[in-house]
Order: sequence, then C-alpha cells, then structure tokens
Amino acid sequence: MKKYFRLTALILLLVISSGCGAELPQTPTSTTIQTTAQNTEGTTEITSETLQTTPAEETVQPKYYYDFKDENTVYSCTDFNNVTVKPTEDGMQVQFNLTDGNDTCFDPYFSLPSPTAQKRFRVNQYPYAVIIANTSRCDLPAILRYHVKNIPSPSYPSIYFYFEGTGRQKVILNLADSEQVMFVDAQYHPIKGTLTDIRLDVFENEANVNDFFVLESVAFFKTLEEAESFTGIIQSENTDISVTPGYDISDKWLAEEFTNPSNVYRARKLLYQFDRSYEFTLSALQHMGYGGVLTNVPFTDQYLKNDEDFALLKEAFDKANEMGFELWLYDEYQWPSGKAFGYVLDYDANFEATGVELLTITGEGNISYTLPDEYISLIGASLETEHGFYNVETSADSVNIENSGKYTLYVYARRHTYPIGQTEDRTNFFSLRNVDLLNPDAVAKFIEITYDKYRDELTDTFEDVTAFFTDEPNLGNRDYANYVVWTDALPQKFLEMHGYDITEHMHSLYFGNSEEDKIVRINFYDTVSQMFAEAYTEQIAAWCAENGVESSGHLLFEEPLYRHIETYGGDFMDIVGKMSIPGIDILHVEGENLLNSNSDVGSYIGIKYVASVAKNTGKTDVMIEYTPLANTSARFLDDPDRYSIEGATISTFCGANNFCVICPDSGFTVNAAKNFNSYIGRINALLDNSTTVTPIGLFVPTDSARAEHIAGENCEGEIDSNLKICAETLLKNGLDFTFIDAESIEQGAVTNGKFNIGLGEYSVIIMPQTDVMSLQTANKLKEFEENGGTIIWTGARPSISTKLNESAALTSIVENLGEDFASYGLEKIKDNFAPSIQIEGGNELLWVSQYTRLDS
Repeated sequence: MKKYFRLTALILLLVISSGCGAELPQTPTSTTIQTTAQNTEGTTEITSETLQTTPAEETVQPKYYYDFKDENTVYSCTDFNNVTVKPTEDGMQVQFNLTDGNDTCFDPYFSLPSPTAQKRFRVNQYPYAVIIANTSRCDLPAILRYHVKNIPSPSYPSIYFYFEGTGRQKVILNLADSEQVMFVDAQYHPIKGTLTDIRLDVFENEANVNDFFVLESVAFFKTLEEAESFTGIIQSENTDISVTPGYDISDKWLAEEFTNPSNVYRARKLLYQFDRSYEFTLSALQHMGYGGVLTNVPFTDQYLKNDEDFALLKEAFDKANEMGFELWLYDEYQWPSGKAFGYVLDYDANFEATGVELLTITGEGNISYTLPDEYISLIGASLETEHGFYNVETSADSVNIENSGKYTLYVYARRHTYPIGQTEDRTNFFSLRNVDLLNPDAVAKFIEITYDKYRDELTDTFEDVTAFFTDEPNLGNRDYANYVVWTDALPQKFLEMHGYDITEHMHSLYFGNSEEDKIVRINFYDTVSQMFAEAYTEQIAAWCAENGVESSGHLLFEEPLYRHIETYGGDFMDIVGKMSIPGIDILHVEGENLLNSNSDVGSYIGIKYVASVAKNTGKTDVMIEYTPLANTSARFLDDPDRYSIEGATISTFCGANNFCVICPDSGFTVNAAKNFNSYIGRINALLDNSTTVTPIGLFVPTDSARAEHIAGENCEGEIDSNLKICAETLLKNGLDFTFIDAESIEQGAVTNGKFNIGLGEYSVIIMPQTDVMSLQTANKLKEFEENGGTIIWTGARPSISTKLNESAALTSIVENLGEDFASYGLEKIKDNFAPSIQIEGGNELLWVSQYTRLDS
C-alpha cells in the first residue's frame, strides 16, 4: 500500500508485516569472519578465519546499522517473497515457505528498511557491510543486493556469498569493490553514492522449509579493520544512528519529525566563508533552526591558494559535523561558476569562451574586406547582390571578391565572448573573462583547480561533505545581439550529430524563416546543448559520483524558453537533469511574483521545470536557492516573515524540497528564522522521498522555440507564451502537471494506455503550440494513443521535422493524432484527469497536488 499526501490532507499510512517461525539453536562463543576474494562462475569465493568474540567493551560500534533485535526494524522490512518473519529477542526469525512440494523454498528474499532518510549514508564512505546471522546452512549461496542513487537501472549491484559455517556467523562484504560486485555496468565502477535500498536473498533458490535463519544485525563501516572487530550491536547511548526508520504513526512522524524536523529537512545557510568566530556562527544558525551550511574558502586575492583558509574551513566543518549540520561546498569565487577566479584561463588562454558575431557590410563594386584586429578569425561569409544570395570563399581574416553593382556582405566573425574594449579586473568578479564551458578540457581544469583542491585539502573531513553547489554556469552571451556561441570542436560535433557542415549554413542562425533555416537553428542549438551538458554538468556529476558527493546548484535563467536557448542551447531539462540534485534559484520569493508566469527572476514555471526533470529522471530531491530580500516589493517589506513562508509554501508545492537560504542575517529575526525552518522542515519531512501523482504531462516544445530563435531578437516568442498559458490554466483549474520534453517521451515506456516516464505515469499529454517535432517523438506519441492514451493539441500541430526532408513524413503521422483542445474542452479534462480531492470555495490560486511516498 502506498502512502499518499495531499496539501489539503496529509495522511501517513504505515504497513506492518509480521509472522512466525522455528526456535533458534544456542549461540556459539566464536565468530566466523568471511572475506571475499574474487568472482567465480557468478559466486564469490570465500576465505574464512575463526576468531574469539571480542569483549563487548572493545568492539567497534557502527555509525549506520540495522539492529534486528529491535522489533521496529523487523516491522519496517518489506517485499517479503516466500518467507514469513517474526521478531525475537535474538533477531528476526525467518521461516521458509513451501513453494514446490519437495520441502523446498524457491527464491526467498526480503528488503531491509529503506536507508534513504540517512542522506550521508554513502556506499563509498561506509563500504564494508557486516552481516551477523544464526543459520543452519553453510552450503547455499546468499545474495546482498542494493541500489545506489547515482547508478540507474537496470544496474542492480549484487554480491554472492556463503555462510562459512553454521550457528552464529559473521560475513564481511565490500559493497564498493568492483571485483566483488556483480550486475553493474563497468562505467559505474568504482561504486559510489547514496544507498537507496537493500535486499537480502537468504539462500537464493534452494532453502529447505526446515532450515532456520535468524538475522541479528547488518552494520556498515569505513574500514576493514573496524568491520573485523565488530561482534554485535551494543544497546547503549554510544550507539550512533540506526538506518532503521523505526517509526510508527504517533512516535515518529507526528511526535518527532513533525514537531522537530531533522536537519536534513531544514534549510542550509549560504555563508560565503567562515572566520575565527565560526563556533558562535554555528551556534547562532543552530539556534535559528538551520540544518546545514553551504560555504567556501574566503573570496580574496588568495582564493584557493591559502593553506590557512582551508585549515580554518576544515576546522569549522569538523565542528559543524559534530553539531549535526549538513555540509555543502560552493564551487566558485562568487558566480558564474567555471572560471575559478580566472585561474582556468591563467592555465591556458585558449580556454577563453568565443562566439561568432554577424557583421554586415554594404557597398558597391569590388569587395575587399579585412577583419578588425579585435576579432579572431572568419568562420565564413555570405554575399547578397542583385544576382542572389550565396556563400563566398574567405581567408582566415579577409574577403576579396570581384563584383559589380551594390552588395551586402555578411561576415561571420569569431571573437571572444568578453565585451570588446572591456578590461578585466580581478577585484571585481563581474569583470572576469569567460571560460569556454563547451570545451570539456576547460571544465576539467576548473574541476581540478576547485573540486580536487577542496577534496585534497579537507582530507578526511571531505567524507562528511554532502554536495557541491555550482552557481549559474552559462556561455557568457547574455543579451548579445547578432551573436552565437562557438568552440573549436563545434563544427565536427555538428557534423557527427546532423550530417552536414554548419559553416555552410551560418546565415540561418541570424535571419531567415524558411523550413531549412529553422532546421539549421534547431540542429545548431541541439549541438550546443549537448556539448554544454557533456562538458559541464555531466562531467561535474561524474566527478561528484566518483568522490561520493552529490552534484547540485542551478543554471542561469530557468524560466523563459528563449533564455534557455540563448544561454545554453535550449535543453535546460537535460542539462540540469545531469545533476544528482537538480536545482533552481528564486530571487523574489513573494507569492504574487512566484505565481506570475512572466517573471524571469523566479516563478513557479522554473521550479516546475526542475522538479519535473528530477521526477523524469527518477530523482526526488530538488534544490532551491531561496533568496528573500533580493528583489522585494513594498508589500513584502511590510511583513517579510509572512511572505517568505508564503513563497516557501508555493515553492514546496511546485516540487522544491532542499532549501539553501541566502539573505543577510538581519533579514530574519531569530524567531522568524525558527518559524521558517520549522515550517519547511515539517513539510519536507512529510514529503520525504515522495513524488507527485498526476496523470497530466505538459509537453515542452523546445525545438519549436529553437526554430523561431533568431540571434539578436531576444524576446519571448509565441511558443513560450502559449506554453505558459497552458501551465497557468491547468493549475488555476486544480490540475497539477509534470513538464515532459521530447527526450523524456522518446525514452519513456507505453503500457496499458499510460506513458511511464521516470517516477511518473501519464494518461494524457497536453501539447501547447508545437511547430516542430522529431519523427521519433511523433511515433512514440502515436504508440501512446494506439494503446489508449489521450493527446490534446492547444494550437497548431507540428509541420516541420527536426531533420531535413522528413517534414512530410511527420505531417502524415500527426495530422490525425489526438484531439484539439477547442473540441475536447477544459471541462472534459477536469472530468477525466482531476485529482480525487477537490476544493470548493477559496480562489483560483488554491491548488491541489497529490503525492506518493516511494519508500512504502
């Protein structure tokens, strides 16, 4: 049974399982230590060594563990297959159920309680799993299976092992060792990341119903030495953190987490450095109800170079960790990320960002043009005369053509993105030169300078860091006219992706509305997006996964589609989705602003984008940089405490659940900060590891927006406007939705009339104005409708494909696909797809959203 939550009624349903089994034998006085050596024929070879039981006062106690002598742990287990269990004073007793009539039990297994509440429980930091059990069998293989947050399905890490003897046995397994672990793609070795679930296959497929098995404990350790010295859980105040949820409806959710939410559910404070008074700072933050800190070494001319700065940060982090704070690191000298205070370009000036600007020259007669000194080189040129329009030959820096009559010469001139004539000033981070974030080598240098430095300087303290925060990386071309981004590898990447030479079609990026012009723009920005994702967010996420931390932060301009295209090529959802905790920032938190679809400094549109991509990629955490007092109205300043909570409510409803607060300390009174942190902590505790349940998918027509995006004409187009109208109309009518893009559709699965995408299941896909669509997307929508799904078009159907010479085939698919909104109607949408809870009264801004918890 699932646990459902609604904003109007928050209900927790807890499923409890119990059973009965055989009596246990006496516990032996020695412990068998088993260690794995290598995989052979799918089963791990075992070596064993019998040791005397360590005296209780000397045994190392784990930080993360399951104690099955606690009945709450037993009752929190799930997914029982062919076994019945019951709690006993010696542990969880397992009875093997008869399945084939020969006194045997086929495939007995069960899942341990979900470890997801323990955000720092990462397999690479606590790789040694110790299983202590009392067993009558030593000749049958068991399997420990688990999922890791950074490893997507179908990978299912598994370790085969034997119990070396009978009686009380102890097994040590290394969950991070690629030589022990099976069923994981090689690209994910070594295994790192947060554990999300654990399953024990007791005796694989051949247990006898008369066999006995009692699970005493499963514990996790940083080192093999600690694991070897462990002989059992000691019930004392020194035992640290149980992985077991161990809750019931009154004790856990209402009394503990709701009344006093854990730090993982509260906001972190973005500090931008510690000083020597860090103990007071941390005490003050704790007093105000914050659950963590997000910070960095000081922003000085010795940024990242002063050993004393790192020593102080390590000291402060150790203290913060001791106090139970979540620890996050900020990855730049202010923002945008990627420059490392200019050090990336100090290493290699060729890493500087460049683009191509359109220069227009008019004249009459022969043409002799030389590129000005401030430009790097010519990418190409086009000539328009009375005889027509065509590309012309150029040298690296000049154009020389015999001509008669008037002409217009269009020159595609490569230059640095940095404003011509501006001087870099290291004391002003706004004036730093731009790094080419389409170049993976440049980003790798940024990672080396910044991420490697923090890891190496913090040493063992780095193990307590939860995540890195990257801030507004972009391509540096904000509001540039007649300009597109460029990098050395772009022409070759474009050729590989789309099969033709972009340098022969440069004119289509700056003008033209033919089908060919639009497809060139679609293909160009598709290339830019993929290069940005691969070079930046994907590469940083890979480093973070390898080093056992989460990747998070946010991009620039999350709300308008045309900004997505201008700033990083358009595939916002794909780019931010590479982060393990995708994020957004909100600069104006007042509800009136958040509910304004046209706001580009923070609105529900941007939050819904990021929450949707998290859902579409199987994630439940959505970071929000929440910034009261950045942009304010008179009404906000009259009661900032009220409107900060109002904005947090809307942000949480839209899917944000991981708050990083940045505002002056004077922005909140102590009591206001307490109220704020308790409020969002309670909501996040209730909705932890949950996702929205809505049958409505709202299509994001990125390629259509790309088609209409002409460099230099940076204004909202019809595509973006129509999408926002659809989103606002749905929400004002009590209809929650998830944004889905073309990639989500193409990778989704259609079953029984439903579209399964990530954590979502959709019965209807609403299509805002969509002029462009790939054949792959159209065919998947056709499959959806043929299997009983509903498609509703609110505007014109697409007539242009994303590839040349495919538009006719596209039109033949979509012309009879789905229904028009004008004939289907809003009321029918509400009748067929509204949530089960309806609200009467109130106003059109009172929304309803249904959630389901994933750990039930």
